[in-house]
Amino acid sequence: MVAERVTLVVFILLLHRHLSEGSVVKPNLDPQKGTCILDAARSANELYLGNEDKNILLMVFPLSKLTSYLSSFDFRTFDSEGVIFYGDIGGDYNWFVLALRDKHLEVQMTNENGQMLLSMFGPNMSDGKWRKVSVDRNANIIEVRVDGEVVVSLMHYVKSSFSGHADWKLRILIGDLPLNSSVQLLRPLNPSLDGCMRDWSWVQEEANVLTSVMESSEHKRCFEQEESGTYFPGDGFAEFQVASFGPDKGDGENSTVWSLTAKLLFRPVVFSGILFSIHGENQTIALSLAMDKMKQVFTVSLLDKVFSSDQIPLDHCQSTWTQARLTIQNNQLQLKTSMAQSEYPLSDKHVRSLENIWQQPTTTIYIGGTPGLATEESYFTGCLKMALQGKMVEFDEAKNKHGHIRSHSCPTAIHAEESSNL
Repeated sequence: MVAERVTLVVFILLLHRHLSEGSVVKPNLDPQKGTCILDAARSANELYLGNEDKNILLMVFPLSKLTSYLSSFDFRTFDSEGVIFYGDIGGDYNWFVLALRDKHLEVQMTNENGQMLLSMFGPNMSDGKWRKVSVDRNANIIEVRVDGEVVVSLMHYVKSSFSGHADWKLRILIGDLPLNSSVQLLRPLNPSLDGCMRDWSWVQEEANVLTSVMESSEHKRCFEQEESGTYFPGDGFAEFQVASFGPDKGDGENSTVWSLTAKLLFRPVVFSGILFSIHGENQTIALSLAMDKMKQVFTVSLLDKVFSSDQIPLDHCQSTWTQARLTIQNNQLQLKTSMAQSEYPLSDKHVRSLENIWQQPTTTIYIGGTPGLATEESYFTGCLKMALQGKMVEFDEAKNKHGHIRSHSCPTAIHAEESSNL
């Protein structure tokens, strides 16, 4: 497929391009608990771009030493929005951003001569396939290529030069924007990007910071095989405000009676942990759905009531995804899973109390664990997709999220079946 060629006249004078390939990192794969279904091997040369721990991946190159303006790298993601890299010269008033928006590439740039935003060009970049991306500057043209095809060509006319600024430097940040900076994007986006990069090259200079960060932290290395979903490593949770999930009346547009519906698709490493919980005032748990490893059952806690599902087979640790649907409607609680369905009667008091808690703006929803229960058994470990009140949970929109949770990618299971949609 021939990519559309776009030629724009813009005023820009940023440089970006070529570093030596990342050196091989010695594998240091600590065994993860219950790796009976996940292919949890991490790649030695694939850099994870997520920056939830704010470990900035910054490279600095003196302009006086640059001999090439070409940057290239292989790129893979299931995420639809975020910053791939940011660069500036001489300060943050002269910058360039290559990002994703709505699954396609976007360029934003500004300098003393003007500003430019070019969005939604090139192929769908969010399908989990590896693609070669390059950005090059030759004379008055900046080109962006995907798999060798030019997807955009930017003509720029430089009013000034860098010859009188021998001390200036080119800064490149991977997967984020600079902290405490005056940079204001022309069109705001969520900079966090769950993606992977390999075989990089930046302005023909060494950039040991990229390889050293992978050597120092396994969390900066990608899983060798990944698929779409959200990965919980078993040591943290995501927090949301209840306002993120409307409407108030379940996921039926014509509902006249309040109801609550949660749909989950998950693949646990071990059959234990809290899948989600709803907390009212003073962090009181109003509702929770969990897996009980000892009893091999799903448990639902509703205020002072606890309900258990039928027992789950002991060989449940498998490579297939499990579906669960929790519905509270018409004074009835229904839990339907891939293996069984259970129904329990509820009193008016319990339903009204839960409805009142749901409608309070201070109500909080936790996914993958819950505060105050920081034990190994309380955290969910594995891959998950979830919809609440008819809305898909977007983990990039969480109020708080543990830094090791991967919002859009999961390690695949051994002999796994593809996950379906909720």
